[in-house]
Amino acid sequence: PVTFSESGEVLLNILGPCGDTSISFPISIISGEITFGSNPQEICQTSTPVQLAAEPPGGQWSGPGIIDGTLGIFDPSDLQGGQQYTITYSFEISPCEISDEIQITVLESESGFFEAPLLCEDSQPLTLTANPSGGKWSGEGIVDPILGIFSPEQSGPGSFEITYVFVDSNNCEVVLTDDLLVEEFPELQLSDSLQLCLEDFAENLNELADFSVNPTGGAVIWSGPGIASSDGLFNSGSAGLTTGFYTVYVDYDRNACSIRDSLVIEIIEKPELVVAFIDTIICSVSGSFQLEV
Repeated sequence: PVTFSESGEVLLNILGPCGDTSISFPISIISGEITFGSNPQEICQTSTPVQLAAEPPGGQWSGPGIIDGTLGIFDPSDLQGGQQYTITYSFEISPCEISDEIQITVLESESGFFEAPLLCEDSQPLTLTANPSGGKWSGEGIVDPILGIFSPEQSGPGSFEITYVFVDSNNCEVVLTDDLLVEEFPELQLSDSLQLCLEDFAENLNELADFSVNPTGGAVIWSGPGIASSDGLFNSGSAGLTTGFYTVYVDYDRNACSIRDSLVIEIIEKPELVVAFIDTIICSVSGSFQLEV
């Protein structure tokens, strides 16, 4: 065998009975070396995807966690923590292909828990909690990123993404997110006053006072003098009321929002209906006849 250590021109002499001859042809020795950039040797399981680097450019990356072989994007989020993974970089120089490998250890990140509460636009500032504690909070409405104080007055109504970040024992940054909803006040409509008779009869205030709320789905609770049941039945007689003015209240609770309105009911004596009929004789064929009271 002939071993070539460098490129050059090769001369081949052929000796024979018919004479000697020679031919020459070039030999090209293609060599390539891959140089890796400052790629991470260790990466946290919760880290964002990183772009790996190697020279010469234009090669192809492959291996666990590679989500873009051309750009060399490595994503550790779907890999098992505490494991080392082999990543290969291949580069083709026709007719040869060269490749090299790097090792990346994915550090197992600790898990955490954070669940955003449901608030009303008039709720008091609330200290958010997460496990483990000691992290940092961010997002619309966060007025103290260390203590995690959220102010609905600062944020206003709406849905807001709240982020909690802490560093675990492997020095990995763990990011937790959740949507915090601040609801607007429900709209409540109710008549200002009613006039009812003093009698032992249950009447539905929801219908008589044109009561309505938007959005629906909450709890309606009536209270006050004459309220026979919290769902809005009123009975002045069974409650022992007398004539006069009485204020009743309706509370509407939906999730974290609570509103109250009132209604003034005037109780009057039930008037007596006196009908004085005059005896009248009519014939069966007389047609219609107008009665007079």
